[in-house]
Amino acid sequence: MPSGYEEVEYIMSTGTQYINTGAKLYTGTNHQIKIDFAPTSFYNYNSIYGSTYDADNFEGWIYGNGDLATRYAVVRYSPDNNIAVGNRYLLDLKKEETILSKTVNNNLLGTNTITSSLNNSQKEAEFLLFLSGTDYGRYKLYGAKLYNGNTLVRNFIPCINKSTSKNGLYDLENKKFYSNDGTGIDFVSGNKTGNITSNTEVTQTNNHILTAVWEPTVTVTVTFDANNGTVDTNKKSVEVGSTYGKLPTPTREGYKFIGWSSLPSGYEEVEYIMSTGTQYINTGAKLYTGTNHQIKIDFAPTSFYNYNSIYGSTYDADNFEGWIYGNGDLATRYAVVRYSPDNNIAVGNRYLLDLKKEETILSKTVNNNLLGTNTITSSLNNSQKEAEFLLFLSGTDYGRYKLYGAKLYNGDTLVRNFIPCINTSTSKKGLYDLKNGVFYPNNGTGDDFDAGDNIYINSNSEVTQTTNHNLIAVWEQN
Repeated sequence: MPSGYEEVEYIMSTGTQYINTGAKLYTGTNHQIKIDFAPTSFYNYNSIYGSTYDADNFEGWIYGNGDLATRYAVVRYSPDNNIAVGNRYLLDLKKEETILSKTVNNNLLGTNTITSSLNNSQKEAEFLLFLSGTDYGRYKLYGAKLYNGNTLVRNFIPCINKSTSKNGLYDLENKKFYSNDGTGIDFVSGNKTGNITSNTEVTQTNNHILTAVWEPTVTVTVTFDANNGTVDTNKKSVEVGSTYGKLPTPTREGYKFIGWSSLPSGYEEVEYIMSTGTQYINTGAKLYTGTNHQIKIDFAPTSFYNYNSIYGSTYDADNFEGWIYGNGDLATRYAVVRYSPDNNIAVGNRYLLDLKKEETILSKTVNNNLLGTNTITSSLNNSQKEAEFLLFLSGTDYGRYKLYGAKLYNGDTLVRNFIPCINTSTSKKGLYDLKNGVFYPNNGTGDDFDAGDNIYINSNSEVTQTTNHNLIAVWEQN
């Protein structure tokens, strides 16, 4: 990819996004369409492609039962019931003279004879992705190639335009970026694919350039607080995302040095806190005041019972909650939207749940795998906007899990950055918010949270804080 663009695994439509490729495939006798895609849902006509001229004559779609249909002018294929949500397919539609052939995953499904000729208006039709008429497609697009005759006219690679942060397709053939021509929010993008290596397959058929990709380093200053001891080195510069490297060893008469802590004096970081009954934390974060927000929770369930609540709100447990059914199905919802459960959660395993709301689209990712998106149809009212975000509780249902950390965003602003810890003055376990410098203990009844082992910063610890910060010496009396 040229400088300014970053390749991603796919782009995905969640509603009214589409791309007008500008390609007039119908000007010649022959053409070919290759689309590498994975449907994410079926509804009405899940359109794969269409044209600006006539949606009924130049389109490909999937019925709600998974039947794949394609047609060109007056020719329609018999449906092929071999398409499933979540699976990946390579559709290859080829027109040679009057013969139209359809191949899926390199298996020829059939041919048909075209009996009608193209007229001048049809020749001006431009090829669309994700749209036919008024029917939009919801699928992940991994790539597409369009041929007019035997000439490759579009060779699309999913990518991000780094200057605008828009997701779209870069055409390697014409060196042009294509973004969403529809309404609503932008496409969702998959993971960044990484750089070309010695093992990467060569797919481009002409001479081409590989462009070096650079990422600016973020350097922060770490100040060492000896906490009533002495230390030779007071400060050190480190890069975010790298390790701390060699750290100084402080001394203090009558005390043994235990390690460096990223939390202020009076708090000791632990691996996790764990709810065993009626413990919960009211974070005070009002995520619902803005149009967009994001919830990242790093957790490991310890048991399932009734509804094992991951999170909820002080306003309405039924409308702002995430939970795990007794069989391991993970469910989340926001206002009137509920996800279909995903049966991929097991007791003892660790998961990173990432729930993101952008305008009217709610997306759910677990362990960096996008599980699906949903459209929010209801608006927030004033009482909902005052709702405060809860951990371990939804309504009267408590969660039993180990919490390794959580980040809450209101819009693009990080409002809570929670680290599990122990308040050494009270011996209470809870969460320390690095963003606001506040400790959050158990707001529930009964026993305190359980806690994992203490964690200390060492030379191999990754630098995750993006601002200047202190490391404080932890001592144990001899």
